[in-house]
Amino acid sequence: MGPDAVSAGETFSMALMGRTPKIVFIGENTQGVFSDVLGRMLPNGWRFGLPNEVYLTKDGKSFDGPGVPPDISVPVFPGSDLDSGRDGAIEKAIQLLGRSLNPDSEVEENTSPPRRGGCKEFAAKRRLAAN
Repeated sequence: MGPDAVSAGETFSMALMGRTPKIVFIGENTQGVFSDVLGRMLPNGWRFGLPNEVYLTKDGKSFDGPGVPPDISVPVFPGSDLDSGRDGAIEKAIQLLGRSLNPDSEVEENTSPPRRGGCKEFAAKRRLAAN
């Protein structure tokens, strides 16, 4: 999860909160933009929109603004990961899965380069968008 998660991605994340077994969110806060917009037009032709929904957890908490926070904070697609074809959030998830499958073993941080460069295409697109 991360700042590119908005709208339905955020409501889906909220729907997973409090479930059993516990869902562990890894990454960064979502964007905090939940509500659909109610569009209107003024008599002079100006258009404007107002949020017309509030999404709450079963405990009554809203994440509009700050976004849904992760349980484990890991930068999502920092430039260094994109340039090297890595995905730190996926690597952290794999590390945690290894621990849960074999809780007695020590899982070392994977510092070896990835076998596939899955993030390189995304890195190129991000660089083009930034220019």
